[in-house]
Amino acid sequence: MLQKLAASPTPLVEYERHRGVLLSEAGKRRALEVLRHHRLIETFLYKMLDYPIEEVHAEAERLEHFISERFEERIAAKLGNPRIDPHGHCIPTMEGEMPRENSIPLTDLVERETVIVESISDRDAHTLKALKTGGIVPGIRLRVRGRDAKDGYTVTVGSSTKILHISNAAAGAIRIHSPQ
Repeated sequence: MLQKLAASPTPLVEYERHRGVLLSEAGKRRALEVLRHHRLIETFLYKMLDYPIEEVHAEAERLEHFISERFEERIAAKLGNPRIDPHGHCIPTMEGEMPRENSIPLTDLVERETVIVESISDRDAHTLKALKTGGIVPGIRLRVRGRDAKDGYTVTVGSSTKILHISNAAAGAIRIHSPQ
């Protein structure tokens, strides 16, 4: 398959036997296009069709390769050309540009401090649902009150004084940045 992708009229990969594979420029453009489709579909499902946050990723996975450019443009226009998806991930531009992330995983936090949730991984629907149930969503302020290497994190969410426990696995799904 790699040889086929490398030998196509517009190669998507650069393949050298026993050396590995890299995406070609065309491959990178195509990957960003599919990522844009995916994240726009997630946003559409969440905002327009009221899909639960924990279901949008799997549904978008099924649809991302099958939408036309016209359909992509119409979804983007209907949504007001969003820059982030419901998980807080950047949506590539129509031109294939992707802003750099300035966030770190919550698990990299060394000290107790107040942070902003930038994004939450969509890889585990159960974790995503549990975090949302606890009020942990992109844009929310977290005050990290403590960390135990074995037991995870204790935080307060937003303006609440209620202490919430986050496992180390769940904390690894959360990307944060310091408030400006």
